[in-house]
Amino acid sequence: EINAEATASPNTAIPDNNTTGVSSSVTTTTKMTVEHVEVFFTADDHARWTDLEIVLTSPSGSTSTLSSKVELDPNSGNFNNWRFLSVRHWGESGRGTWKLTVKDLRSDQTGTFKSWKIVVYGTSGSGGGDSGPSTIIKFKGGGCNALTSGTNRSPFGAGYWLPLLAFALALMGVRVFIKR
Repeated sequence: EINAEATASPNTAIPDNNTTGVSSSVTTTTKMTVEHVEVFFTADDHARWTDLEIVLTSPSGSTSTLSSKVELDPNSGNFNNWRFLSVRHWGESGRGTWKLTVKDLRSDQTGTFKSWKIVVYGTSGSGGGDSGPSTIIKFKGGGCNALTSGTNRSPFGAGYWLPLLAFALALMGVRVFIKR
């Protein structure tokens, strides 16, 4: 297994109650086929992480929703170097420009997209191929298609267990597609 890292510190205000949001891009130069991706994200001056939607876009243009707006206690804390893990980009090329988009989808709280770091894990090669076994997991309902770590995460919904299952299958070498 190999990995590539890139960091950015955009220090950009996140527009309040805005569906466009703000974005920051980084470039990785290591030629690899992606197995999974870690993103470390900080917007620690935004008092409500539940207001934010965070989306990672790969060099090939596919997206992974790392965090969605949720209806929880509005005084639930902030994102201070939160770690997100996604297997959504499995099999893609890890080399190129990765973009992180942050949207504040509720009014009354503001904050700053301070920094982020991406670590792309994979194997030597260019990626983008379509070899290997595949498993398609299809579900309906809420949740996100990425693992998150932090506080106030419910272990009871599909948004928690389905990505965990997908990650476990990916570690066993099974290509996993999550389709909503």
